[in-house]
Amino acid sequence: MPSKKRLLVGLHNSSTLYAFTRCFKIDYDVDGVRTLEEMRQKAQTEQHDVYCMDLNLGCPNSLDISPAEEIFLLVQDRVEKGLAHFLGISGNDETVRLALAKGIPSLDSADPEVIETLHSFA
Repeated sequence: MPSKKRLLVGLHNSSTLYAFTRCFKIDYDVDGVRTLEEMRQKAQTEQHDVYCMDLNLGCPNSLDISPAEEIFLLVQDRVEKGLAHFLGISGNDETVRLALAKGIPSLDSADPEVIETLHSFA
């Protein structure tokens, strides 16, 4: 049996992070982190097949997408080569629009397409 793909999830809400981890553990080996520092460290030192994160990780309720910009830049080469996938999520439509305008793949976290998209990467 082939090994599971690896999913790195960075969400500042611990309940949501727990739910994501439980939801995707059938399809993925899931690493869950709650801070930008943890996300950065994992993205720099380990290769994952899928990266999913709060667009404003570490800055809840803000329009600051610099956390997602930083992590996307770290993995962008692998994403462009088809070796990995990246999905930024936020509960704020404006944050999602800002990320999309900068070329960062993003969805509203309440959109059922988030779950479908992550399952499709497995």
